[in-house]
Amino acid sequence: MTHGPDNTAFYICGTLLLAICLVKLPALFRGRRNTLLRMVCLLLFTAALVFFFTAPDSIAALNRFTGVPNFAAPLAYSAMTTFAGASLLLIINWRPSPPERTRRASRICVTVYSLVVVAIVVLFLLGDAPVEQLTLFDGYYATTPYIREMIVIYLVAQGAATLSVSVLCWRWSTQVHGSLRAGLRILAPAYLLHVCYDVVKLVAIAAAWAGHDLDFLIDQVAPQFAAPSALLAVTGFVLPLVGPRAAVTLGSLRLLRALAPLWRELRHVPTPGRAVCRCRGGPRPPCA
Repeated sequence: MTHGPDNTAFYICGTLLLAICLVKLPALFRGRRNTLLRMVCLLLFTAALVFFFTAPDSIAALNRFTGVPNFAAPLAYSAMTTFAGASLLLIINWRPSPPERTRRASRICVTVYSLVVVAIVVLFLLGDAPVEQLTLFDGYYATTPYIREMIVIYLVAQGAATLSVSVLCWRWSTQVHGSLRAGLRILAPAYLLHVCYDVVKLVAIAAAWAGHDLDFLIDQVAPQFAAPSALLAVTGFVLPLVGPRAAVTLGSLRLLRALAPLWRELRHVPTPGRAVCRCRGGPRPPCA
């Protein structure tokens, strides 16, 4: 396969996300009971794995290492499903709600997306995918028993989670202000882009079922939604975490700037701290 997404973009995005995750680790160690921070780190880590596992070179390397054609496919799909589930789980716990309702929704989310990951692995084992496909796995095996079900399940589960996150973020953004609102307004379109990624692939798969070839949607169009979606999502999640601290720092800098004229007027005024102490033994350096 000579066309498709460039590996460099995948690795750059994955490395950037992993670096942000590593930066957050000290705060995670200091606040192990901070559920929100744990989920942010999980989201960053799974997003990085998605980019590393879905790069064509990584797919080829995993297939060669295991000796199983297309072994990387269920691994990449599981990582993408986990990312979608982790995103929904984070919003469930982030959004204000009664604790019991939050716990119940969290259990449902974890259970459903864990079952989806198990289904992806089981269906891949039941199916037959002997021809390696680095960028067109979805289109090539769109009509293969069990494999087609695996593809559809992962796309539908991922699309349902990302659409839910987008809607919840937009609704919540109308009720809050400041950096939280800004972050939510970034998250809503970010996850909507991911929905577009899933829809484009589903259109190509449906076309294959009808006997048409729209594979270019899979390896050329769909990836154009994935990278900006993931980067915008991480930005939207990180912004509310760093926003309040940045606002305090900016306020302090503004205050110091406002005091600059007063400092220029008073800097030549003698103060007790600049007077020379004449203690026993003669002159000494200025005392505080």
